[in-house]
Amino acid sequence: AGKDTGKRVALVGAGPASLAAAHELRRLGHACTIFERKNTIGGLNASGVAPYKMKAERALQEADWVLAIGGIEVRTGVTIGEQVSLASLEQDFDAVFVGAGLGADSSLGIPGEDLAGVHGAVAWIEAMKLGTIDLSKVRHAVVIGGGNTAVDASRELRGLGVPSVTMVYRGVKDNMSGYAHEWSAAFGKGATAEWQAVVTACTGVGHVQHVQCVRVDTNKSPVAGTEFTLQADLVLMAIGQAKLGDMLAVMSGIRVNRGRIMVDEHGYTGRPGWYAGGDCTNAGKEVVNAVAEGKIAAHAIDAAIMGHMNANGNATSKIARTGGSSHA
Repeated sequence: AGKDTGKRVALVGAGPASLAAAHELRRLGHACTIFERKNTIGGLNASGVAPYKMKAERALQEADWVLAIGGIEVRTGVTIGEQVSLASLEQDFDAVFVGAGLGADSSLGIPGEDLAGVHGAVAWIEAMKLGTIDLSKVRHAVVIGGGNTAVDASRELRGLGVPSVTMVYRGVKDNMSGYAHEWSAAFGKGATAEWQAVVTACTGVGHVQHVQCVRVDTNKSPVAGTEFTLQADLVLMAIGQAKLGDMLAVMSGIRVNRGRIMVDEHGYTGRPGWYAGGDCTNAGKEVVNAVAEGKIAAHAIDAAIMGHMNANGNATSKIARTGGSSHA
């Protein structure tokens, strides 16, 4: 840790972006307080990345290693806007970094999605990583979506012994956003896919038993006469997550576009003292992107709160002095 500057920075969320930003800020001598709404830290590394890629214990070990620099207070079980207001963050700290990640799993709004056995994929992965999932009675699982979360869930379900795992994706295999090599691995484990198809309803008495599907054309429009049914004891919706940026939309100077916080290349939001990075700004890229954005924002924050200015009146930082520039 660097020599104490007497400056204090608040960080919203305890995922990779905030942890990286806090560690970098400590190296620059600033005290940090992280606010996390859950009771665990680590973000999606701990709760949302499938265990075959990263187990929860390993993610928590990494988080502990980052925090071992000292001078980083972590307050869990705190929801910004409820227990702690945005106004108090701005009043009590010299700067705020928002690394809130993404919100709850999105839903399709189809009949039957409130049946038992129908879950958001990220929430299900979290429960599975925490050991609260019982798959002993699941014989047929359907995963809706074609991104990496859908592929991860499909691969993990087969690895956990579910006999039949089918991914339903509205596009063609070559256009799916999930990595091809990951799908190849899931396919190699026995997962199957229904391409150019959508789920129109989940059915069952109390608990899901089937999903109703229909084929779609290249414009994603249903094709009459192509309806089919899949058995399903478990349905996971992996169609994206809600964006949390709207909580900042009430603050002047901060622009939010469809739930995503808009920032410049240094994580600056447009409101003095407010910075952001990670999934809440990039809409859900890789962990390494979140870490990089957290570090970059940390140097911009340092430049702003320490008053490092160049001849043009712009703040500078260690990053700026190697070829970039930062906002005051």
